[in-house]
Amino acid sequence: MRIFNQHIPGIIKAYNQNKNTTGKVEDKQKVSKNDGVELSSEARYYAIARQALQELPEIDEAKVAELKQAVKSGTYRVNHEEVAEKILEENIFDKLV
Repeated sequence: MRIFNQHIPGIIKAYNQNKNTTGKVEDKQKVSKNDGVELSSEARYYAIARQALQELPEIDEAKVAELKQAVKSGTYRVNHEEVAEKILEENIFDKLV
């Protein structure tokens, strides 16, 4: 198979023309001043919520220590009604979402 470089000069010429017509950085900055993005109120709300979640500690060490102590001492009791309510709430929420 033979490869000819006959298209290379045309490519270089097109590149040089584009390079010369792109303008200076200042020209591009003038154009970009008119560009903008506007977020909806819902998007702003999600951004705030996401930031708040990222700032929360992943594990509540005090709560973990309290539960460990209750289990060790035998005073930890499961509230079956609360567990059932949470399961139902999660199920309903999953269906809505």
